[in-house]
Formats: sequence, C-alpha cells, structure tokens
Amino acid sequence: MPSTNKFKWLLLSIFIAFLPIIYTETTLDPALTLRFFIFSTVVLVFLLMSKGLLLTKEVFRHPIILILFCIFCSYVLSTFTSSYSYSDSIYQTLKVGLFLVFLLAITKEFNENRGLIFKSGMIFSLLTSLLAISQIVMSLLNGNLESEINQITGTMANKNLLSSVLFLAIPFNIYCIYLSKSKIWKILAIVSLISTLLVVLFLQTRAVYIALLLSCIIFVIVKFKTFKKVVFLSSLITLTTYCFIVLLNAIQVESDSYVNRLKVGLNDIVNLRETLNKQNSLSTRYELYKNSINIIKENPLTGVGPGNWRLEIPKAGLYRTKGETGNRIVQRPHNDFLWVASESGILSGLLYALLFFFVLKNLYFLSKDSSPRERVFYSTVFSVISGYFFISAVDFPMERIEHNLLFYILIATVVSPNIKPITDAKHHTAFNSIMISISVLCCVVGFLRHKGEVHLTTAKLYKGKQHWQRIIKEIDKAYVPNIYELDRSSTPVHWYSGVAKFSLGQQEGAYEDFKRAYGHNPNHLHVLNNLGTSFQLIGNSNDAKKYYSKALKISPRFEEASVNLAAVLFNEGRIEESLSTILRCNIEKDTIKYNKYLKTIINKLINDFTTSENVNNLQLKKILFLKNDMNNDFEKVKKQFRSLYELKKQNSTHYLKLYLNKY
Repeated sequence: MPSTNKFKWLLLSIFIAFLPIIYTETTLDPALTLRFFIFSTVVLVFLLMSKGLLLTKEVFRHPIILILFCIFCSYVLSTFTSSYSYSDSIYQTLKVGLFLVFLLAITKEFNENRGLIFKSGMIFSLLTSLLAISQIVMSLLNGNLESEINQITGTMANKNLLSSVLFLAIPFNIYCIYLSKSKIWKILAIVSLISTLLVVLFLQTRAVYIALLLSCIIFVIVKFKTFKKVVFLSSLITLTTYCFIVLLNAIQVESDSYVNRLKVGLNDIVNLRETLNKQNSLSTRYELYKNSINIIKENPLTGVGPGNWRLEIPKAGLYRTKGETGNRIVQRPHNDFLWVASESGILSGLLYALLFFFVLKNLYFLSKDSSPRERVFYSTVFSVISGYFFISAVDFPMERIEHNLLFYILIATVVSPNIKPITDAKHHTAFNSIMISISVLCCVVGFLRHKGEVHLTTAKLYKGKQHWQRIIKEIDKAYVPNIYELDRSSTPVHWYSGVAKFSLGQQEGAYEDFKRAYGHNPNHLHVLNNLGTSFQLIGNSNDAKKYYSKALKISPRFEEASVNLAAVLFNEGRIEESLSTILRCNIEKDTIKYNKYLKTIINKLINDFTTSENVNNLQLKKILFLKNDMNNDFEKVKKQFRSLYELKKQNSTHYLKLYLNKY
C-alpha cells in the first residue's frame, strides 16, 4: 500500500511538472482537448490506486468543498434544462465535476505530499517561462519581435493566458524558496521566479499587470501588521507604478514599437471613460458584459446551459464586438463570474465568487497562526488568489486546464490543514464510486472530443485547399452525437460538410447539413446565411429572407447576409429597401462584390427615379454628375449614400430626393 500510494503522488507530480509540454499541432487549440483527456486519465489512475480511501465526512463538510459541490449540482441541473445542443453542456459539466473529484482525491493526503506537488508546480512554472523566453529570443533574432509579440504564447495558446498562468504559479516558486530544504530546489525556484516575472512584464497583459500590483499591496497588508508599515509600503508600490506610467508617457517612441504599445495599453486603463467609447478590447468587453448581464436577467435560475453562452450571446446582439462582421466569432464573455452565472444561474455565479471569499478567509487564518516562513508562503498565496480573482473578472482562466489545476492545488493547500488524519474514519464507498464514474466519463468524452478536434482541424486545412470530398469524410469522422457537435468557436461541424457539398453542387445534401447545423446552433451567422441561400436557390424567397433577416438582426453589419438579402429585395423590385439593407453594412470584407451589388442597386434606383418622377434640368444635371461619379469615383458616391442612409432613418423621403436636396 505505501509503495502504491507513493507512486500515485509521483504520477500526479510528473503530470503537473510536464503539463507545459503536453501540446499538439493537430488541433486548432494546441492544448485544451489533449490536456483534458490526459488529466482525466491521470485522475482516474489516481482514484483507482487509492482503492476508495479518499472521501470522509470531514472532507465533504468543509465549506469550500460544499460550495464547489453546489456549483457542480447547478451545472448538472442546467444541463438538463438547456434548450441547446447537449454536447458542450455535457463537456463543461464533466470538466467542473472532474476538478471537484481531483480536489476530493488529493485533499486527505495533501499535507504529507505538499512538498512534492509544489516542487512539480515550480518545474511547471520554470518550463513554461523558459519556453516563452525561447520564443522571445527566436523572434528577436529573426528581427520580428514587434510584429510577433502576440504569438509569444509558450504552449498556452494565448499570450494573456500564458501571462496569467505564470502569475498563478508564483506561490509554487515562493514555497520552494522559503520552505524547501534543498539548495538546488531553492536556486531553481529563484531562476523560475525571475524568468516568470520577466515574461509577465514583457507580455504587456494589462489584467496581469493590475493583478500583480494588487497582489503586492495585499501581500504587504497581510504580511505586515503595523499600520505605518502597511501605509508606507503600499504607498511606495503605488508611487513606483505611477512614476513608471509617467516616465513611459514622457518617452518619445515610434508608433509601432514595443514601448509604445505598452504606453497605449496603460493609457487605456487610466483613461477608462474615453477607452469605452472607442472600438478596442476594453470597449468590446464592456459590450460583452452588458449583453451577458441581459442573458442572466432572462435566465436567472438555471442559465442557458453549460457551454451555451457562446450560442446565446448572438441573440443579445454583436454590436461593437469582434463578432459583428461575421469574420470572427465571440466565444466567451471575458469574465468567469458572468460566464458561470449566465450558463448555470445567478446562484451558481454568486457561489463561484463566494468560493474566493472562503479561500481567502481560510488563508488569512492560516497565515496568522503559522511560523514566519509559512506566513510568507500563505501571504503569497493569499495575495496571488486575490489577484487571480481580478483576472477571473476580466479574462477566461476557468476555461483552461492548467489554470484550474494550479488553482485547485492552492485550494487543497487551504482545505487540507483543516482535515485531521483519522485512521478509523468511515469512508463513503458510494461517493468514491461516483467519483470514479465521473473520471471514466471524462476519459471517454475527452478522447472523443480530442479525436473530433483532430478531424475537424484536418477538414479546415482541406477547406483552404478546396478538397471538398476530403472535408466531408473528415467531418463524418469528427461528428459524435451529444459529444462533439460544435467546434471550439461554436460552429456546428455539419456547417463545414454543408459548405463542401454546396461547393460540389450537391444542393440537397448541403441543405440537409445546414439544417442540422441550424439545429445545433440557431444563432450562427454563417449557418443562417447559408441556410437562407439554400432556400433562395430552390426559389423559396420568403424563407430565404427569414434567415437573412435573422442573421442581420443579430449583426446588422454582417456583409454576406446584407448583400444576399439586398439581392433578394432587388429581384422583388423593392429597390430602396434593398439599398438600405446593403448600406447598413459599412464594414466590407469582399469589397469587389459589395461594390458591384451596390452600384447595380444605385443605377437601378437612378433609372427608376428619372423615368417615374418629374425631374427638372438642374436636378437632371445633378443626376448626370452622380452617374459620372459612379464610374470615376465610386468611393465618393458610397460615402454620400451612407450619409443619406443616416438621414433616411429619420424620414421616409426617397434617396435621390435626399441626394438632390443635400448635394
């Protein structure tokens, strides 16, 4: 038994340490599905090697465990009440359940194995930061550092996620520096901490900058009890940060330089009111927050279902978000608390926020009652989790396996000291069986979803090469009912096969696939547009207009649906309505196609107007000038008619009458 027990903890520590190199380029997200599957397998093996001796009443009655259990139950309930596809709901619910199982599995014996786990966490931090530094050095040697800074992701898929996971790993480095007895571990931890801070500072992640500042101030407050020391050190940290911002603003730099981007980012934080009025990441998030709150108001009890925020958000509107043109798809609200509340109900969102409060409360008392070195460690954990609370409020760390893993280890650090070792404690075999069952389900779902992602990624590569038959074959392999029906961007997998069949001239097959895709995500702009086109091709203009209009209700600036609906209205002789529809879209991707349709509509409008209205010589002269501009300076005409479109919102005057009055 002792050797088995030692081996399971060694297995877990190896997984934690080398998690950064669990990476694949066969999926669009190089880490998420693969890490989920391998983590599920590790947890299952850990449970089986524990032989059921994991869960006691004392563990389960801990407030933090009860909060996480209630969140899991709310996810389960919300899954069954969801009106959308079950595939993402099942996955998200199992993921929440898996991390709860992981916490329950390690809590009882965590104190005895804390050193091993925190050393592995330090190696995780060291490997992650060194991988990022190697990318920075390579970009620097290639002379592309300015343009490639957003590609400095380590193996975390996103530079902001890289920065936040390194921030969350700071306590693991501090543990090894202060509490490890080995000099080698201390030296490695110091190297890891320095490289971590260098990478975090280099990546320019505003959320982590603020979290780091908050953590420093909170550390001072928790660590130093005297009021004078707290005020002095907090003021010093704040003053240093302020001087850094002032100095940065005083530096004259090139517009595209690294320092300038850092300067602009900090100015955006300082001038928040102005920033929210501009189209940038902060204003986009503000819109997402507002729309997420509206989703919560409409679904307060059970939410829209786990994983379904991205399916529901288009209904709330995509105005001023990255998804409004249809070129990109909004996947998350960049606020974990709103995310949880919108998907599983207000209570669940409040419980997730309450989780941080209880963790911090327990950490404070642990810090108060511990030795000086332990106090430094617990104060660090307290300050980092406080900063992580802020990161969770402006980003999406809850989505990631590595963030959750480190966070739940820190939670185990809080819970385990309160669990007394009782040799004759009564173990709950029924709950242990449920834990194993959840882990088995996670392994199966994780494997099938990863396999689906691999085939879908291959299909996307074939799409770029227009290998349509191969796309259809890959999608058939990727699709698993109720497990893998949508890709990571919420695009139904059958949309890809529908596009392939449409390109092959298989209109009936394409129509069937677009209908299936609509069943999985009825608010997807491209699904709605393609379904509308399928109806138009069989002569069903009414249904075509219905789906085009639904797409434009979600995003009035969606170019493809705007052009297609304008064409349908044009063919029906509704010229002014057709013109209004195409002018409403003022962000163009396919300029040639857009201009061609717009020019045709305006020419028809002019011809109809000159034949049906009494036009005097002065007006005719203006119209001739307009026709001349149509051929020689169409961009000027486009701007004029977009200005007329804004005027026409206020009255129903004919476009050309407005033109003759204004120009």
